[in-house]
Amino acid sequence: MDSATYLVPGTLILSFFGLLAYDSYRDRSIIPSLPTRFFGFDTGLLFYLRRIPLLEKSRLRYGSTFKLNVGLRNLYILSSASMFKDFFFNHALDHREPHFRALVALGSSGNVELLSVPVHEQFLPTFGRNLSRRAIADGISTPLHAQLRQRFQMLSQSGRTSHRLGDIVGKTLYSTLTSVIFGPSFPLDTYDDFVRLDDAMTTLMSPLAFTAVAAKSARNRLLKVMVGYIEENGPFADTTAEIVSSALRSVEILPLHEKAVCLLSLLWSVNSNLLKSIWWMMAYLANDAEAREGLLTEIRERIEGKSDGDLLSMLGADKELLFRQFPYADAAVTETLRLCTMPGSLRVVAQDLQFPTENREISFPLRAGDLLMVNPRPYHFDNDVYPEAAKFSADRFVQKKGATPTAKIISWGSGAHMCKGRIFAHHVMKVWVITFLQIFDFSSVEQVPIMDPGSLNVIADFSRDVVVELVARS
Repeated sequence: MDSATYLVPGTLILSFFGLLAYDSYRDRSIIPSLPTRFFGFDTGLLFYLRRIPLLEKSRLRYGSTFKLNVGLRNLYILSSASMFKDFFFNHALDHREPHFRALVALGSSGNVELLSVPVHEQFLPTFGRNLSRRAIADGISTPLHAQLRQRFQMLSQSGRTSHRLGDIVGKTLYSTLTSVIFGPSFPLDTYDDFVRLDDAMTTLMSPLAFTAVAAKSARNRLLKVMVGYIEENGPFADTTAEIVSSALRSVEILPLHEKAVCLLSLLWSVNSNLLKSIWWMMAYLANDAEAREGLLTEIRERIEGKSDGDLLSMLGADKELLFRQFPYADAAVTETLRLCTMPGSLRVVAQDLQFPTENREISFPLRAGDLLMVNPRPYHFDNDVYPEAAKFSADRFVQKKGATPTAKIISWGSGAHMCKGRIFAHHVMKVWVITFLQIFDFSSVEQVPIMDPGSLNVIADFSRDVVVELVARS
């Protein structure tokens, strides 16, 4: 979820089948390499279909750093915490190529000369400014909570108690975030097309894009909506869409179609990872009655026990309230991300360089065009770092008096590649769980589904949905 992967969940599937021009070379470095029989086509396909088991099996066999061929390119996997800093703080590792691939998948011409400056020097930096803590407190927290509460109340009055978790999260979050970010004029009947597009983004970024016919049709309909939205709103004086207004001002020199693509990338990046992250958080909580009770106790103490017990009025008096005072909710969000973050921070080597190994005394050569990817899962599941690491412990990251602080997760990246949307994503998850538990209790599920072994997103796909029974609180 660093600056590239927040925009590009699913990461870069740009060369799995070797169709991108690259001068392959015989690697004589000290880094072990997965064997390949078909010039990298076989390992590329396996990476595409079974990424999680492939990387774990390879790590156990070859160690924390190894190389595989994806088509005609070398992809280096880094699983050692000591190498993460070198990855995240190295400005010679470029994220522009993944961005361009994502924009092309979203319908852009991919004209680097046209897009490079507006996108990377203007459009993307607006996220850091518009998704800062202050900006969220001033313009997002209150409408986010208000709209979530309204939609949850409507759900409680629907007469239905049994719901698929994916429907609750997907439809509710999409309509809420889209209204908050794009304003009330944006059509919410675009959800089904968004789902079709999101499900196929990995394919659209690969040489198999021609097979994603339904997704392309959905994408084109969404682009048509974006064009109409831009034309209708003109100069974007409406402060309810300040994030969009700022984004459009940053790409003012681009043609209308490319502006629409940029807005579609905003819609997609805001929703895609959060939909999956919140699904996992709710699934873990559905499997842990003690965690649900701990969260509810915190909510009652810090909201319902104060003044009139109304969070909306409390936010009116203190806009930054939800950034403080909820350590259990913060911890539950962080614990969820620790468990469901996938390898996804991918960079392209911009120039030949030497990269340090785990022991710091030896380095290995990288050539311009090589790919590097961080795999955080071995670190996040290390029992020496996080005791009982495979278990969801909602209070793991609650700072206990006199105790050594729990190690930070690396889902957000760091340094030059820190996720610009990290504060926003964490805050949305936190507001969701607080608002939801104020209105609903929900039934337990016996087992949290496993992660899809073929997950290619930054946040894992779930292998199956679960059904929960909602009980409205009196």
